[in-house]
Amino acid sequence: MTVPSTGRPGSVIPQPTTSTNSTAAPNDAAAPTSAAAPTSAAVPGPADVLRAELGRMLNLPATWGYAFAYLFFVVAPPVLMWFTTRNGPAEFQFEPTFASVLLGADFLTIIAIVFAAAGSAGDIAGRRVAFGYLASGSRWGVHSARMVAQLLLIAAATVIGFAIAAGILAAAGALSAENFGGAALAAGLILVWAAIGSGVGTLIPVPAVAVALPIGWILVLEMAVGLVPVDWVQTLAQYLPWTASRQLLGMMDVFVSDFHASLVLTGWFAAVVVGGVIIASRRDVK
Repeated sequence: MTVPSTGRPGSVIPQPTTSTNSTAAPNDAAAPTSAAAPTSAAVPGPADVLRAELGRMLNLPATWGYAFAYLFFVVAPPVLMWFTTRNGPAEFQFEPTFASVLLGADFLTIIAIVFAAAGSAGDIAGRRVAFGYLASGSRWGVHSARMVAQLLLIAAATVIGFAIAAGILAAAGALSAENFGGAALAAGLILVWAAIGSGVGTLIPVPAVAVALPIGWILVLEMAVGLVPVDWVQTLAQYLPWTASRQLLGMMDVFVSDFHASLVLTGWFAAVVVGGVIIASRRDVK
């Protein structure tokens, strides 16, 4: 409807009209509810973080290099020892049992320490751990998952290598199926030292230092302590971790019980591993 203007002759002023369209109301009412409400992504659980760490490690060429070196030192020492002594005098022939299949346990321990220490320190120094923090929402969970993943890979390599070496010796008729408990103990101690190496790498995020410190401790400090013929120094040796490992394996006697040696090794393990996770979880990430 238009109304004649009171201004210029012939002009009209449009008047607003009221719409009574009944279909507009439902559409307008539905508009606010048509947009989906924002949803938050689920935070990965411990199994997801562990799976991610395993996948990441398996994609690293260095992991496979360590694995092949580790397998070599599981298989080669007992097989070569048997092969080179099989035609010699009976008193010098190598008669392998399950425990002696892990003849290269000391080399395996060093490789495991280097793998774990360099991996943990390298992840922190290279800022790669920051992505794990963002994804998982748990700092201690990321460090724990990395350690567990390292131990799982070392355990898998130990089992595979042991099976290969024992299979070769059994096929040759040289393996005596005895002392499986000794083999299990040696494998367990390798994992304990790998965890200690990982803990050192978490405490000291400098790969070269993290690798050198535990190896120097084993090969220099503890060996030097064992050579000093002083009473208080020999008493100190009873509370050192590598000496405790030797005691448990029956390769050294520092006049303590196996229970004492177990407590010493457990204390060092807890201090380094748990302390490493706690300190690394509180460390700033740039």
